[in-house]
Amino acid sequence: MSAETSRRSPSHAGGGLGIGRRGGGGWRPEAACSRYSVDLFYPGPGPTGERLTAEAKFVCASCPVRRPCLDFALATRQPYGIWGGTTPEDRRDMRRSTSAPRRWT
Repeated sequence: MSAETSRRSPSHAGGGLGIGRRGGGGWRPEAACSRYSVDLFYPGPGPTGERLTAEAKFVCASCPVRRPCLDFALATRQPYGIWGGTTPEDRRDMRRSTSAPRRWT
């Protein structure tokens, strides 16, 4: 994690990912991301975005509520951001792999 990320001021109003309060979310107060700026978890494109994505995934890797966060993102089809240590592309791939018909040979 870079010094820039460690200096980010904590988000308020319920944590770093306190947006989109549909459904569950009782896990959010325990989320590691609540101590970081929400900007870290919504990186843009390019090299800076790739670096922020890696930093966000690093934060998620040690989060005690990573699985409920990922479940929420999958259930609500979150189109943006890092949720449960996954990118939108990661989640799209996960949905495709679970919805694809299985072939037993």
